[in-house]
Amino acid sequence: MLLWTIIGIAALILAGWAFWPRRRGLADAEVDRARRTVQGRGESYNNPSGPNFSGPF
Repeated sequence: MLLWTIIGIAALILAGWAFWPRRRGLADAEVDRARRTVQGRGESYNNPSGPNFSGPF
């Protein structure tokens, strides 16, 4: 009985660790950096008071 209790607790701990939400490391960092870069480039041209407001485009 004690053995099955220990095995059950270990299985619950492993299942909790496997399904716990966490960051994915380098892949998420690269995606976040790409999103910031694209958003920054778009904001430069969509801002009417920016550097391209009265100059040549």
